[in-house]
Amino acid sequence: MKISKGLTLGLLKNPDFECDFVRFSMDELTINRAFWITKETFLAMDCARITLQGNRQLPIREFVSQWLSSRNTRFEWLKISWNGEEINWNDGFMKWSSANRGRNFKISSSKRVDCSKGTDFLREDGLLATVVTGEHSTIYFIVWHKRFQPEADGLQLDSW
Repeated sequence: MKISKGLTLGLLKNPDFECDFVRFSMDELTINRAFWITKETFLAMDCARITLQGNRQLPIREFVSQWLSSRNTRFEWLKISWNGEEINWNDGFMKWSSANRGRNFKISSSKRVDCSKGTDFLREDGLLATVVTGEHSTIYFIVWHKRFQPEADGLQLDSW
């Protein structure tokens, strides 16, 4: 089945459910109860916007590294449940500077992410990205296709 725009999956929690590799390629992917997503499936996702809630431990640092070494200009953001893994993002990357990008990122028509405490990554082609931990054990990985978004300042903070 080919889906190009968006897919939302809401599965019941079932400890016996298993799914082999799945290749997702679409504009927007939302999976509630993403406990079944494997590392291989996660790293192969080719979606512009990804929301995974209730996921098992997935290699967010590897996902970011993969994006950094790619030429992917389609990707916009990832919102994922934090699994408690401590990751040091400060090894050679940049802290937020208001000269480089805005504080808030517009994630939907009514929601924003405060990225002021995030860690920034500058890719070879000039694209700037940020990883920030949000409320309720959420990690966002955001690509700034538009670095300053004053229209996001008055929006409500995103949450689950």
